[in-house]
Amino acid sequence: MMLFTAVMVGLAAQQGAAWTPASTELHVFLDTEGLLSTDGLALKQHRGMKPENGARVIVATEPWELLIFAYNSVVQVSDTEVRLYYDTFGPGGRFLCVAVSHDGGATFAKPSLGLISFNGSTANNIVAGPNIEPGVVFLDTNPACTPDERYKLVISWNGGATMFASPDGFQFTNMTAAPLLKGSDTQDVVFWDPAIGTAGAYVYYGRSHLHGGQNITCSAYLGVPGTSEPGRSINHFVIGDNVTHWPYDSADADPEGLAILNTDPLDPPCIGPPSLCSEYIRLNPTPLDRPCIGPPTITPSCPPLPRSSSTLPGETR
Repeated sequence: MMLFTAVMVGLAAQQGAAWTPASTELHVFLDTEGLLSTDGLALKQHRGMKPENGARVIVATEPWELLIFAYNSVVQVSDTEVRLYYDTFGPGGRFLCVAVSHDGGATFAKPSLGLISFNGSTANNIVAGPNIEPGVVFLDTNPACTPDERYKLVISWNGGATMFASPDGFQFTNMTAAPLLKGSDTQDVVFWDPAIGTAGAYVYYGRSHLHGGQNITCSAYLGVPGTSEPGRSINHFVIGDNVTHWPYDSADADPEGLAILNTDPLDPPCIGPPSLCSEYIRLNPTPLDRPCIGPPTITPSCPPLPRSSSTLPGETR
């Protein structure tokens, strides 16, 4: 499939089709843009497959890993080295840990970093914590980035989203005296996007709190008056060329103007965690060529309570 993609894209570019990058570049085959013809061509989504031996990438084996949670990020350092920064809960708080692969991501090991104390010992793979909410770690590709800040980390700490930097991706230092953004309460995502403007810029993705667009309320769907309604959305803004100076200090400074994703009438009602129905929605976009790719996480996990006679669009009783 990838070979076919490269051949077709290269052919389109060489014959003058509207494709901006050079013909020698590979592109993600998401749609038919750039192809001269789609005769006899069908796009098929393949199912993800687990390894044949059923091996898991990371298994909770340490006391600070009572729960490996959702806010994780992957950094490809070289052709062979891949790092997985993963979110854990343990006694005393929440932590960001790292596992390192030297075979391209086939197997991972947990290094003993000697950085963060846990139960009186620094013999662990913790890079941040406790009492944090992890965002993402990314390699800063800003041409003006200095080597001692090559790795960047955004986490919710001390009341809001805060930027950290590191020369090696293990030992991070705080870049700001105070939180840059309050109220996001999710995995904040920041990275350098070279396609913004003429010289590139840092961009942000996170959570705002717009009401959902479903055409039936949670109260009606569950038959439970007073149930809270969905109230989470995804926003996005351009930070600029200085990652420590953001144009907004609140996730809800301009929710209508900055929102790029929210639930709508095609989504089921009451998307949310078991505690009521303020839906769990987040986005982890990746700058993979153009455009950025960000599969959303929208978790329908409200309890299956008895429902009223209301029906969803297309439902029959």
